[in-house]
Amino acid sequence: MINLTVYDTTWAVRRMPAAVRELLKAGGTKVFVAGGFLRSIVSGDELKDIDVFTPSQEEAEASSKKLAGEKRIVTTANAYTVIGRPVIQFI
Repeated sequence: MINLTVYDTTWAVRRMPAAVRELLKAGGTKVFVAGGFLRSIVSGDELKDIDVFTPSQEEAEASSKKLAGEKRIVTTANAYTVIGRPVIQFI
């Protein structure tokens, strides 16, 4: 197993859209990115989406609206998905 280094995580954060970085900063330790984003960035694979986990459904909804602007939001029972490049899913 290969472990991530500080350089890997720094590279991933720098490749993240600025608006997502700002949401993470504002959310502190209660908002985080998980899923295939890190793997895709570190391995050089195509980035399909960014999964952002929030402490509540209300926070997920508010964050998606803040980030979306003119972009479309798709709502499901457990997520708010901002359709764009990349797709950003708030869970």
